[in-house]
Amino acid sequence: MKVILIKDVPKLGSRYEVKDVSSGHATNLLIPQGLALAATPDALKRLETQRKQAEAERKIHEDLLVKNIKDLDGKTITISG
Repeated sequence: MKVILIKDVPKLGSRYEVKDVSSGHATNLLIPQGLALAATPDALKRLETQRKQAEAERKIHEDLLVKNIKDLDGKTITISG
């Protein structure tokens, strides 16, 4: 049975990965514990949308971090206690 992992699962995979697991493992453990969803065509479309959103957010955060580093470059920060 193909499932989409919605959380990182040790020894299985990371969030947003599609994995092929036994039906029993999927229906008795992964899906009831909220670790995975059945990989239906609709769920796969939603997965792709979520991946794109996560990538866009990561890019925004990365750009902001680079900007902040450039702003601080060459400046001295003094902390007194």
